[in-house]
Parts: sequence; structure tokens; C-alpha cells
Amino acid sequence: MGTELIIGGIIAAAAAGASVYSANKQADAQRDAARKAEKQSQAAAEQARQDQRRQNGNQADISGILQQNSQGGGGGGTLLTGAGGVSGDRLNLGGGSTLG
Repeated sequence: MGTELIIGGIIAAAAAGASVYSANKQADAQRDAARKAEKQSQAAAEQARQDQRRQNGNQADISGILQQNSQGGGGGGTLLTGAGGVSGDRLNLGGGSTLG
């Protein structure tokens, strides 16, 4: 009967040791999974920031352009000859043609 108790104690100790070992392995796996998820989250956030910067760089500053044009800052005129236009004598391209 004494040997049965000793064998039972050894089996219980082995089972407890296996349980502790398994719990440690599981805790390590959870820590690794948490680190991996954190890295993925940081990578996704960085990608989102880069996409936002890229998108902002491709958009025109419409309000700035309108403000500059309304203040006479240039860029709004489309006349190539200026505000005075072209004089009448310079509009005769044919000179003194008899055709018309």
C-alpha cells in the first residue's frame, strides 16, 4: 500500500509538472500573439498615415487659389495682351491686301 501512494504521488507530480509546462507554453504563445497583433496594428496605422499624406498631396488648395485671385494676387487673368488689349492698327494681318 505504501508503494501505491508513492506511485500515485509521482503520477500526480508528473501531471502537475506537465500542467505547469503547458500553462507556460500557452502564456508564451499569448504574449507572442499580442506582440504580433501590436506590430500589425502599428504597421496598419503607419500605412493609413502615408495614404493620408499622399492623398493630401494630390489635392489642389482651392480656397487658397480663390483667395489669391480675389485679392488681385495674379494668376486670375486670361488676357495675353494685358488689360489694354491690342491696338486697331496691329489687327490688320494682311496689311494692304486687295482681296478684302
